[in-house]
Amino acid sequence: MNKKKFLAISCLLLTILCLPSLCWSPVLEVSMQPDHESWYDWDPNSVVDSSGYSYVTWTSTGYKDGDLTSDIYMAIISPTGGPPAPGNIRNVSMHPDAIAWDEMYPEITKDLLGHCCVTYSGWDGTSYQIYWVRYFDCFLPWRYKKISTHPDNAGHYNYHPEIASGTLGRSYVTWQGSDGNDQEIYWIQLSPNGIGTVQKISTHPDNITHHDSNPRIAVDSSDNSYVVWQGSDGHDYEIYWVKVDSTGTLGTVQKISTHPNNVTYGDGSPCIKVDTAGNSYVTWCGFDGNDYEIYWVKVDSTGTLGTVQKISTHPDNVMNGDFIPEIVVDSSGNSYIVWKGSDGNDFEIYWMKMDSTGIPGTVLKISTHPDNLTNRDYYPMIGVDSSGISYVTWAGDDGDDSDLNIYSVTIDASGNPGIVQKTSAIPNEYGLDESLYLDIVVDSSGYSYVYWAGLSGSWDWQIYFMNSRV
Repeated sequence: MNKKKFLAISCLLLTILCLPSLCWSPVLEVSMQPDHESWYDWDPNSVVDSSGYSYVTWTSTGYKDGDLTSDIYMAIISPTGGPPAPGNIRNVSMHPDAIAWDEMYPEITKDLLGHCCVTYSGWDGTSYQIYWVRYFDCFLPWRYKKISTHPDNAGHYNYHPEIASGTLGRSYVTWQGSDGNDQEIYWIQLSPNGIGTVQKISTHPDNITHHDSNPRIAVDSSDNSYVVWQGSDGHDYEIYWVKVDSTGTLGTVQKISTHPNNVTYGDGSPCIKVDTAGNSYVTWCGFDGNDYEIYWVKVDSTGTLGTVQKISTHPDNVMNGDFIPEIVVDSSGNSYIVWKGSDGNDFEIYWMKMDSTGIPGTVLKISTHPDNLTNRDYYPMIGVDSSGISYVTWAGDDGDDSDLNIYSVTIDASGNPGIVQKTSAIPNEYGLDESLYLDIVVDSSGYSYVYWAGLSGSWDWQIYFMNSRV
């Protein structure tokens, strides 16, 4: 081996060794609510504060007082990863007109004043509505509100709320709901001083009379919010974007799925993040005439659309399908994207970094654990710390009775991956998937907090947790 090759390999090994070697806490079963005979706990959504306390909400389906119902629960987990203390797990779906019915699709955020805000969809006896609750210091209930009150929507069905927090205790919620003709996208601002006016924001001229769904929201440091969704233009589904400023003024809705080889084909699964300057970064999957690919675009703070780029360019994947991307952004405006894609044999997990100027890095296949390399992978989620190190978790098949396990890897700011770890393997004898609905949050110090729904017995799903602080 010549000297140059030796030095190059040595530097690569040193880089890998210098990446965070995450030690994970023991797996904790979180969904231990005493008042609900649950058999299906699912769809966790979480947030972490600066002290390492994480807050998780989920849907719990089971029997309560002899009736089958679904409720929303929330728990607080300490930095040490211990079980929730008495009183730190409770039912948060307590609005009086929905308390006896089904609730689902919870989302949580925590604002700078220490309040936890949860939103969810719940049945009020006639239709599904969107509810919002604020907890002072997270477990002292302060206010419950039904927020799906737009005049053309109040009596119709509403689903899939998304929430983000701003400054001074404000939170912002978006959701999809029927106006009696088709599904539209709605938005509202909520503050400690009162509830804002619900606005219908899916107002693009070629889309206003067609279906809209799957909204996602992000908020910048000036309390401007940015929403993306998929909507029909009468021919196929496209991706739309809009800014709502801090006063609640709606900007111009833009169709952003404009890549030349995709503009006349379907798009879906949008995801958005913003930086502190108000630039938004959006990714989605779209059909290019052959298969589904992953697209990315930056929309600057003035609403100027950048160049849409196809980023799913890994050599073994470029001619195969790619789906369900997730994105995070660091403080410098670099964005990091993960997705599930086929390599022609099975689904793998891919990662790439787009720098702040819009120059794409190398796409990496990161699902490289030896016992999973030729098996399926799903549900990638990503976080990033203040150093630009990204943390990815996903569910993968290790070939053992079709069970799914949790895998994780760190990738440094230069795009060098660490060693893939199998971080959870909960044994069961049922041969069924044990990990679904993953969620990961990463704090500024680089600690990861992972939640997922897993099978703990025959048709008994629970919410599990682990972190890397220990």
